[in-house]
Amino acid sequence: HYEAKALSHTDSEGGYTVPEDMATSIVRRLQDFSPVRRAATVSTTSKDALQMLVRDADIGISNLAESAAVSETTAPTFGKNEIPVHKKGVYIFASEEILEDSGFDLEAEIAREAADKFARAEGADFVSGTGTGMAKGFLTYTDGLGFGEIEQINSGAAAALTKQGLVDVLFSLGRETYLRNASWMMNAGTWGRIVNLESTGGEPLPESWVNLGKMELLGRPVIVADDMPSVAANGLSVAVGDFAEGYRIVDHISGIRMTRDEITAPGTAKFYFRKRTGGEVVNTDAIKIQK
Repeated sequence: HYEAKALSHTDSEGGYTVPEDMATSIVRRLQDFSPVRRAATVSTTSKDALQMLVRDADIGISNLAESAAVSETTAPTFGKNEIPVHKKGVYIFASEEILEDSGFDLEAEIAREAADKFARAEGADFVSGTGTGMAKGFLTYTDGLGFGEIEQINSGAAAALTKQGLVDVLFSLGRETYLRNASWMMNAGTWGRIVNLESTGGEPLPESWVNLGKMELLGRPVIVADDMPSVAANGLSVAVGDFAEGYRIVDHISGIRMTRDEITAPGTAKFYFRKRTGGEVVNTDAIKIQK
């Protein structure tokens, strides 16, 4: 059964903290359902935004003759970037009969429902969110090589993926560290299309290209993300990069909050969960997109 005493009352406005086991269950389910959250770097903040220093120009270096005078080199320059956290809410109703049913694990069901809804919403935001009232998705950045832009590499076909296009987008990462830590991000349908690509002679791609047992493409792990677009003309169906370096998720330190209301609708308990989360690309060189 489920009783109010299982909650810890801490909010003068009627809010409750989520019980520790419920919070743990929700966080675990967020990890299971949100592939971007698993791949990215996750930070916390106690404010309405996480402030970060971003280096936008590197330090200079000089080549010196043995007896040459040493002169000052160019200093690095830094800009400030803020990743705001945005509030999302989940509202779940439970009937009085369910509350009274001693054989029903209501707490586990509530945690599962809340986590699923948060995870689906967050997963979509991290991929294609606008940045207004939600996280900014890595597919929404302008195509380019400049600061704050993410390069899009053409596949070489109007509405299809090609072997050469996949090679091109992977090795457009350039830096060895990004290549070494790179993962692919795509939906299941796109992964299936790649598995069905054929070699020049018409035979399936070799295991050095596609390893289904390890879920790898060209030696790099494939992360299946439902929110990635399907293959289509001008579609952005594949991303590849070092997501831990490139994408930052910010959770508010308050975690997940819950308010329980059994007053406004007699016979029904309302559970209102809220969570504050943001996300942005913090290193646009570390992620590339296949167009």
